[in-house]
Amino acid sequence: MKAVSGGCLRRVPARFVVLSILCLGTICQYNIKVGFSVAIVAMVQPSNSSEVSAGGEQACPGAATPGNSSSDDEHKRYDFAWDESLQGVLLSAFYYGYVATQLLGGRLSEMLGTKRVIGGGIGLAGALFALSPVMARWHVGALVAARVGHGMLCGVFFPSLQGIFSKWFPREEHQTFSGVLNSFMYIGTITAMGVTGVLAAAAWELVFYVYGALAIAWSALCFLLLHDSPEQHPSISPAERHYILKDSARETSKASHPVPWCAILSSAPLWATILSQTGGNFISYTFLSELPTYMKNILKFNISDSGVVSALPYVSAWLGCVGSGYLSQLLQRRGWSRLACYRVFNGINAIGPAVCLLAITFVGCQTTAIVLLLVVANLFYATFYGGGSVANALDLGINFTGTLYGMNLTVANSMGIVTALVAGALTNNNQTRGQWEKVFYIAIAFSVAPYLMFLFCGSTEEQPWNKIKEKDDENQNATTADKKTENEQQKSTP
Repeated sequence: MKAVSGGCLRRVPARFVVLSILCLGTICQYNIKVGFSVAIVAMVQPSNSSEVSAGGEQACPGAATPGNSSSDDEHKRYDFAWDESLQGVLLSAFYYGYVATQLLGGRLSEMLGTKRVIGGGIGLAGALFALSPVMARWHVGALVAARVGHGMLCGVFFPSLQGIFSKWFPREEHQTFSGVLNSFMYIGTITAMGVTGVLAAAAWELVFYVYGALAIAWSALCFLLLHDSPEQHPSISPAERHYILKDSARETSKASHPVPWCAILSSAPLWATILSQTGGNFISYTFLSELPTYMKNILKFNISDSGVVSALPYVSAWLGCVGSGYLSQLLQRRGWSRLACYRVFNGINAIGPAVCLLAITFVGCQTTAIVLLLVVANLFYATFYGGGSVANALDLGINFTGTLYGMNLTVANSMGIVTALVAGALTNNNQTRGQWEKVFYIAIAFSVAPYLMFLFCGSTEEQPWNKIKEKDDENQNATTADKKTENEQQKSTP
């Protein structure tokens, strides 16, 4: 029986097993990251200010939707009475920790290996997430500290993924499988928002217990089945190992090389792709952190409906991510350059959601139209992660992939802090359509501006600071030549 099982496992390409484990880890990370945004709606007494008129820009009439939360709120008991500013602090606290460990996670994965970093990080994050109800009832400060801890432990995940991704997948598969892997961000969001709404409607504590347990279980799976490279895999077939390594451009001993910080920090192509992701992330985090609150306080969906409806845009985002990845590969096979594809899909990512958010400010309280626009906006946004420049660091500097993605995600994920604080400040005791429109206008500006830089400065060429092996070979050849000359001189000396 054991032999049969092993034979079945060997029929599955090892890199597909690696991809599956990473995709499941992405879901667990997003459960912890996003689940709190829905759970807090069930934890906190809604503000009465959402019913107060502000020059005709009040919340939409609750009677207009079948999922009206007004009658539910009258009978539901809430455990906390935090105002919008404090909720903004709680929602942004995760991202303080998240941003702090992005660069560290990327560098640690280069030195220690990806499995240890992501397995330990998500496992510990799950354990701390399960303790969050205790922290919340003890003191709000303890919950803020816990959310910072969640962010720090989850923050090492995505920078580390890029290092193992560059080792397990050949260049011709980067775009396709990068799209598949990144699409699970949206599957994680769908489950976090959709399932969390159901769990929180029963008991908000279940959100933390269930997602914490799943993260711990995935951590165990990671340590058991994940391997950092094809060379370390005990049962990979020789044919697959050769296929993966045949055109590998990575330097296997790169962790021993110092990072050329000055050259990297002054690289215009790298900053072009970093800022492109940063602009898109402003819109993304506005949705992730604030959409459930907007759905409940402005559109008047109850907690269960709010979670499910908030998840709908991410169904389209998943389709956009996977579809744009395959479309980008198709265009490149038909003669398009990689840079041309990046420019097209980055443009869709930047301009498409901006147009949709602008349209939302004109449709008033037509909830069906608003939800549809949010769905389309996320469809456009997700093209960055399938066909856009999300994998650009592999082009620019594959020998420092972890460090580059750590830099990228440090800057891009800082938008999680900014969006929560901006929305909290603008809507504090003022939950009106007019205030939320201001939030959307700011997101539009952040989305469009960085794309202009990528148009002029974006590149897919390997940068000079990445060429470690060539420099080492030159130094070695120079040293060999010097020794040869010295020996000849010694021989000619009487």
